[in-house]
Amino acid sequence: SKRKKQTRKRFLSYLARCGDWGNRGKVKKLNKQVNEMKTITDEELLKKIEEVSTNFKGQLDDLTEAIGIVIAGRLFGWKVMRLVNSKRSWGVACRLFGDLKEFLPERGVLAHKSVGLAIVDKAGVYWDFINGVVNRDDLPLHERKKAA
Repeated sequence: SKRKKQTRKRFLSYLARCGDWGNRGKVKKLNKQVNEMKTITDEELLKKIEEVSTNFKGQLDDLTEAIGIVIAGRLFGWKVMRLVNSKRSWGVACRLFGDLKEFLPERGVLAHKSVGLAIVDKAGVYWDFINGVVNRDDLPLHERKKAA
């Protein structure tokens, strides 16, 4: 479609201009939302992890991956977690813990360290990238999972 081609062209042109992935300039001030996090307390999180672990039936690697997404998501935010994890991993975590967007910040205090998020933000194609409108091959896995 025309929109898909325009989005892909804009994304690729940004990647061409970008050069060194890690060289993003000054770190932007943290979003006001980080201070107003709709997160749960550490005690509530531990209780939730214990509850999910106790009731869990399935492959343990799915459980540990979901717990890792939740823990790292508190620091990086759900947007980074959604970007660096597969659809399957994200789905497993949401199935076990509920909608992660409800208790993880959109951008955590360490979101500025995500190279992949900085790239898709500057290109303005976050949701197009997540939904597959922009080809994931345009931003290789090893690049979008980097932290600078």
